[in-house]
Amino acid sequence: PVADEKTNARLRKNALRAWSDYRKAMLDLTKAYNRYVAKLSTLEINTRQLLDVAKDYREFIDEQLLWMPSTDPVPLAQPNVLFQGLDWLTDRTNLTHLRQDARRVWRKRPLAVMSWILLVLIPLWSWRRACRALEASEAETRRVRTDRFTATLSALLATVVLILPLPMLLLGAGWLLASLRTADTFSVTTAAGLQGAGHLLLFLGALHQVTREHGLAPVHLRWRETLCRKLGGQAVWLIPLGAPLMFLISASAVQVPSSFIRLASPVELEEPGLLALGRLAFVVLMVLLSIAVYRIWGRKSPVFQETGPDSVGGRWAAYHFLWFPLVLLLPLGLAAAALAGYYYTALFLTSKVAETLWFVFALVVLRDLLYRSLYVTQRRLRFQEILQRREEMLAQRREAAKTGSVIPDDNEGLPTDDDAIDYGELSEQVRQLVRTAYTLGLLAGLWWLWKAVIPAFGFLDDVTLPITTAQLVDGVSKTVPLTLGDMLAGLLFGGLTLFAAKNTPGLLELTLLQRLPLSRATRYAITTLTQYVVAIIGVFITFTALGFQWSNVQWLVAALSVGLGFGLQEIVANFVSGVILLFEQPIRVGDVVTVNGTSGIVSRIRIRATTIQNWDRQELIIPNKSFITGELVNWSLSDTINRVIISVGVAYGSDTNLAMALMHEAANEHSRVLDEPPPRVTFEEFGDNALTLRLRAYLGELEGRLTVITELHQAIDEKFADAGLEISFPQRDVHLDTSRPLELVLRRDAKAAD
Repeated sequence: PVADEKTNARLRKNALRAWSDYRKAMLDLTKAYNRYVAKLSTLEINTRQLLDVAKDYREFIDEQLLWMPSTDPVPLAQPNVLFQGLDWLTDRTNLTHLRQDARRVWRKRPLAVMSWILLVLIPLWSWRRACRALEASEAETRRVRTDRFTATLSALLATVVLILPLPMLLLGAGWLLASLRTADTFSVTTAAGLQGAGHLLLFLGALHQVTREHGLAPVHLRWRETLCRKLGGQAVWLIPLGAPLMFLISASAVQVPSSFIRLASPVELEEPGLLALGRLAFVVLMVLLSIAVYRIWGRKSPVFQETGPDSVGGRWAAYHFLWFPLVLLLPLGLAAAALAGYYYTALFLTSKVAETLWFVFALVVLRDLLYRSLYVTQRRLRFQEILQRREEMLAQRREAAKTGSVIPDDNEGLPTDDDAIDYGELSEQVRQLVRTAYTLGLLAGLWWLWKAVIPAFGFLDDVTLPITTAQLVDGVSKTVPLTLGDMLAGLLFGGLTLFAAKNTPGLLELTLLQRLPLSRATRYAITTLTQYVVAIIGVFITFTALGFQWSNVQWLVAALSVGLGFGLQEIVANFVSGVILLFEQPIRVGDVVTVNGTSGIVSRIRIRATTIQNWDRQELIIPNKSFITGELVNWSLSDTINRVIISVGVAYGSDTNLAMALMHEAANEHSRVLDEPPPRVTFEEFGDNALTLRLRAYLGELEGRLTVITELHQAIDEKFADAGLEISFPQRDVHLDTSRPLELVLRRDAKAAD
């Protein structure tokens, strides 16, 4: 027992020592963990600060890089440099390295090389077949029975086959050479040049083949023939000139980021001669593009002459004086920038412009393909309706021939030849939906393409204008000069506001309101109010972008309020009345109203006045205030039930009970006269020449009111004629003075006497 106690005491002592050591170790570990956590927190803070600094540097570089010269101005003053570039391109050593890299590509990627060869040879072998397919698809579109969207898809595939051979030859060679990570500098430069030339040939070839005779654009997409000839003609002469120029440009621009050039490894190009050649080629190509633009869209060109105000491009032609100089000067401006030493800037912006051209071209073709699909569908539906009417007419004639009766020949609208049918155009609703989708896609695409360039325009914030405005700086309002960037941002927001206010109501109508159980008038009120709200929000955002705060303009608003109270009170009253009309809806678009003795249909309710179209198809502009403060008759506000009154005068001595019964019978027999409230005939008065009877009947709708009145008059006239009732006419009694003998004079014609 004593030994057990000693053992237990020793074990207890050892356990206490171990527990103490463990506790100390845990405390030391906790302190170490705390130190590590503190260091990690400090490291995280430092890393975040480093990332913020790197982000600031990147933004600064993005803002400044495009506006820094990359080369010396005008290399043409040193022709020896150009010859050095030519010597470098034709150097035997460089050509030997190129052949060696080509053999390496064949050994390492034989399957890719064979695929490239097939992609070049198959379109060449199918060239004639593609031309025949275009002609066959054109023949199919001429008749309704054979016109299908598959013919357009066949023409699209044939066009792709015609485009591919030469661009694919250059692009494939460039991609394969650029795939070598250990390729020689000359090989990589050549690969970049081949890719650039291939992309240019691809775009120009697409323009030429899409717009060719019997091609996709003039036959299926319904582009104007003059425009197609001009686009195709300019592409033809640009192809042989532009391809070698683009080769030199792309070969000298391997260090410029571009979505058209794909290289496996970056290249440091240190050959000044090639850079000078590329810059000279760039200037020449930009001048050629300006000439092509002028030939296509110049004021004296056939394309502009055929573009009237009512044609598809009428609105673009109306603003020709604004956009044409900008488009014409764009390549010339880029050429001038390259000559001035901003070669990197010119190449980068040219790459973005090329991406934009590809995107717009593809989007326009896609939009027109959608139009084509909808047009074919609607065309066939209308043709089926015409065929059904024709079959019904023929069946009626066969039945009439069996019974011996005669059916009038009504062939109007039933042509015997498919090509003679006028199928009309797509409905405005479909066109509006397609236009809206196209516009949204265009804006989204442009934003995606150019969003990387936007930081480069940060220098505009450093350009101050002689205009001051108030801005909040650290919560304090300070007077600062207005910058050029703020001005351009305000103008941009203003343009977007105008676009949104114009297109948002249509988009809202097509996407949401038509699917809700709302009347046409309610939908119109919602879209109009939405337009007002969008305009107000846009104006507020525009003024905020320009730096105008409420504190700056509140005195102006107060002064305008006094002026409005005196000089513009009628305009304000009409505006407020227009808002009341939209909310309260005493009148709606489509209602039949009578205002100041004028009756017609409400066609538009605008911010100041309402347009009413009378029965003579005249449009009357009536201020909105007249509907609020004046008397208004709305024939279709709560319901469209209306009453017609037919007055008939029968001769004295006629059977009025029979006449009233016949009038009541005529009303009951008419299909559009309501049974409830029932028609009513009354004996109104003893007139000067007739006994006046009136028929009062109710119609369910205003449409066809005059037709019903005419038919009731005809029915009453027929029933009275069958019953022998005489409709009176004015009679006059002649009284002779018999207080003295009447003098009678008989005269005989002299010729008759002979």
